[in-house]
Amino acid sequence: MRARSSVSPEPIGIGCSAMPSHLGVLGLVADVIDLVEVSPEALTRELPSSELSMPRARLDRDLVDPVLAACGRLPVISHGMELSIGTAAGWNHESLSVLDDFGRTVDYRWHSEHIGFTSAPDRDGIVRGVGLPLPLPFTTEVADMVAARADMVARRLGRTFLLENSPRYLPDLPSDPGWDEARFLTELCRRSSCGLLLDLFNLHANCTNLGLDPFDLIDRIPLDRVVEVHVAGGAEHRGFLVDTHSTAVPDRVWNLLEDLLRRAPNLAAVVFEVSDDCFPALGIDVFRSEIEKLRELWDHARGRLVGVPR
Repeated sequence: MRARSSVSPEPIGIGCSAMPSHLGVLGLVADVIDLVEVSPEALTRELPSSELSMPRARLDRDLVDPVLAACGRLPVISHGMELSIGTAAGWNHESLSVLDDFGRTVDYRWHSEHIGFTSAPDRDGIVRGVGLPLPLPFTTEVADMVAARADMVARRLGRTFLLENSPRYLPDLPSDPGWDEARFLTELCRRSSCGLLLDLFNLHANCTNLGLDPFDLIDRIPLDRVVEVHVAGGAEHRGFLVDTHSTAVPDRVWNLLEDLLRRAPNLAAVVFEVSDDCFPALGIDVFRSEIEKLRELWDHARGRLVGVPR
């Protein structure tokens, strides 16, 4: 096992689902990580129809307990995808109720959600899932709505709340004049108390697909609000770079991380994401080597190399 530096808390983590396979992976890398990112929505069960009420989804201790046991003494941070904070008609109240229950069960450090929407009402007014997080327009109206909701979530949870930049596979989405992703993130931070979870693969994929410069976007994002970073690998599909969490981290994402580590003063966690069904192809040796590389970059950028003065 590598020697750890004396600086605490340490920042390197992985995402963990409730799948037994992923819990097994966690056991294989627990010696080289410092924290675990858990998705509360993956630890829920739907109530049977005879018990339907609000909320209809609740934490399932048969799922929660094995995850907490696998985490052991490692600190936990929380990450969600189903709040749908950008749905104009209203967000997912069941997701908020799950987070309330999770906070009573787990002393997690902070919670994060994607900037986007995962549900919307159909023509009959019935709210339906859209299958994957969809991006929002970059407009003043949307920024005002999301910022107000972000502050409401932070107050309700009593914890720091982070918003994560999402993949954008559709060009020419509506936006206000002069607004792009960097301006939108800046305005969200100006209008609210939220922090940022900067997903560097999402940023890389968006810029690759849309012909943008990721370093230019980072230059214009309020880096003092970046609390967490995600890194991952993806795949190309029909000419698009897709956020699949399926491969090792590409070189351009490592370059973005090196740049960010030197410039984000409040960065507290870097999380490596791999999907459950993609782990067997990646393999434990690559998985561990990616985590070790995260550690080396962090130590070098933050002056934490063992035996080297700060």
